[in-house]
Amino acid sequence: NGHRRVRADLTADGVPASDGIVVGVVFQHAHKAIVVEDSVTSPAFGKKQFKIAIDSAQKELNKLYDEVKVRLGSNQASIFLVHAEFLNDDELLKETEDLISKKHNPAWAWQQTVHSRIDQLKNLDDPILAGRAVDLSDVCQRVLRHMLGIADESPAASRTPSVLVADDLTPSDTANLDPDLILGFVTAKGGPTSHTAIIARAMGIPAIVAAGDTVLEIANGTNCILDGFNGKLYLNPQPEDIESAEQLHEEIKRQLSADYAERLLPAKTQDE
Repeated sequence: NGHRRVRADLTADGVPASDGIVVGVVFQHAHKAIVVEDSVTSPAFGKKQFKIAIDSAQKELNKLYDEVKVRLGSNQASIFLVHAEFLNDDELLKETEDLISKKHNPAWAWQQTVHSRIDQLKNLDDPILAGRAVDLSDVCQRVLRHMLGIADESPAASRTPSVLVADDLTPSDTANLDPDLILGFVTAKGGPTSHTAIIARAMGIPAIVAAGDTVLEIANGTNCILDGFNGKLYLNPQPEDIESAEQLHEEIKRQLSADYAERLLPAKTQDE
């Protein structure tokens, strides 16, 4: 892949997370943070509301597990079993219920409990545990959406096939991406061993992570080349560089199709 010397306005450097090279326009996705205010709530009502939200999130994750297993295989789907385990974490449930017993709002109680666990994981300075913090945050949002009646806001793409740019993407976000509209993605945060990166690789979506906050300032619609091999995002590249990147993209696609077709052929012994 010969895109080390692309002439472009600005290069964003990140960590390669999923191989591939694509040409497209930038589409920024900003997560809307769920803000929960505390309010005095009857403990009986709060606990009931909390249980319904946990059960609904569990059903949703089981469905997501089944869908991802069919599309991407059981290894990738097992990520959502890990998410479901958080919903059965006795410590998390008990701490939340203790706060609800003190007449705190159930959504606020859940967010407080989970956020203190996320802070503990982040402080351990271990990339795998930091990845677990992203998983836990994903689960936290899922339960909050059920409690607050907020619709799931998966990263929408513009109608044009685009390169998605975001602060970070959760594993759920990534599994819900439409590969026909999302050509690749770049995140300011994240790591190559995260569950988000694992899902991107399984979906064949080129990705760069840990590219820094400056990528969040790139204007929507900016032409770019995303090089997932080298972890580089080139903005406003020259026409000849776009052409060679597109040729390389097609070549990789042909190679992958050939490899896939070959896997489906009957096995032959050497003496045939």
